[in-house]
Amino acid sequence: MSARPRPAPRLVHHALQSLRVVRPLERVYAGQSRRAEVGTGAVLIRQILPGLPDDQRPATAALFERVSGRLSRLSDPRCLPTRERLDAGSGPFYLVTDAPKGITVAELSRSLGTLGSAVAARIVLDIGQALAHAHQNEVLHLALHRSSVLLGRDARPLILDLGIIPFFLDGFAGRLHRVHPAWDSLFPEAAAVAPEVIAGEALGPHTDVYGLGIIAFSLLTGQLPYDGASMVAYNSIVAGRTPVSPRVFEPPVDEGLAALVARCLARRPENRPSLDDVLVTLETVAATREEVAARCATALSDRAYLDRFDPILRVVERPDGLEDAALSEPETVVPLFQFPGRSLSESELLARMSPEQRRIYLTGGSVLSHRDTRRTELRRGVLLGGIVAIIALLVFMPHLLSGGGSAESESAASESPAASTTAAVRASPLKRHDDDLPERRERRGLVLYY
Repeated sequence: MSARPRPAPRLVHHALQSLRVVRPLERVYAGQSRRAEVGTGAVLIRQILPGLPDDQRPATAALFERVSGRLSRLSDPRCLPTRERLDAGSGPFYLVTDAPKGITVAELSRSLGTLGSAVAARIVLDIGQALAHAHQNEVLHLALHRSSVLLGRDARPLILDLGIIPFFLDGFAGRLHRVHPAWDSLFPEAAAVAPEVIAGEALGPHTDVYGLGIIAFSLLTGQLPYDGASMVAYNSIVAGRTPVSPRVFEPPVDEGLAALVARCLARRPENRPSLDDVLVTLETVAATREEVAARCATALSDRAYLDRFDPILRVVERPDGLEDAALSEPETVVPLFQFPGRSLSESELLARMSPEQRRIYLTGGSVLSHRDTRRTELRRGVLLGGIVAIIALLVFMPHLLSGGGSAESESAASESPAASTTAAVRASPLKRHDDDLPERRERRGLVLYY
């Protein structure tokens, strides 16, 4: 009698609930704590590097152990402490943190516009103090931007992605380029990327000082110091073009604070202040957190970060038998981490999915209803027909022109339907109407066994 295969490693203290975000290098899940003393506390679970090739696992596992160990030592609540970590054998890596709540700095700026010097200084001071604690534990961020910091109702900031970007850069810097999709997921705001990151120079605490300058500039002016498309912004940053002072946009900005922001955004790291110097200067200008909460009361909230993303897939505990699964009719069961007692790679998972399931999984939940799918296919057919008509017209045009006046009239007669088809193609498939949006009530749910 053959021995039963050993189950794949699983999280001990937390359970996956739903897949929320699909990125090139990770999957982000909403989860729940299993611990009785925690109750039903919500958590955020990162599934890092799913489908990593076996020959890359040893080096990556050692790096993950080192980085996750440092993250687990963080005790400042503004750093989103780690609750559990797991190297799942031949599967991906898992990192569990508290479920973050609050609004992003970008959302705060859109809601309230520019903030006064004292209020902005207090927010940046809180972020800087959390970064100082992280640096003491050898944890860097390297990619601070307006959506990587949340503020709860009490105006206390919470830093997302601490230690994650350094982990990816350490393991994959040689394969990530500024046009790679994974690069855009790590650095979503081109104008907020530090010049040494773009230029491939040495990174360190000075990179986070630059990020603090970005956050401060945004809070003071409501915009970023550079604009334009990503490559335009990158060229301006790397070339060392001096950004406009915040006082140009907001003259009431404290002069000392504006000078500090300009120093933080210096092209060369040696021209930037140390994090300690930044904190000392901010303390002379900063308001109290209570004053910040009062100033931003109409915008602050404890909205769960993951509520910004619709569930893509629902995850349930594996039942003893499929017939015992209490699943509603429109849902489809897909094995996730285990399949007949062994770990399941992402490529195997995708191979077992239907085309519709793969589309849901790979597009991050951009699911069209059946009616919208037919409409899209029809428009693609019209577009293809128009392209074929144009190509045929170009091929036969010389022959038609050489055939004389009657041929020219026939050509004109035959050309008009093609031209009208082309005009219809230009007008129809490229314009999006309100009724083209996905209807969520027609969405087909998926369940993945855990």
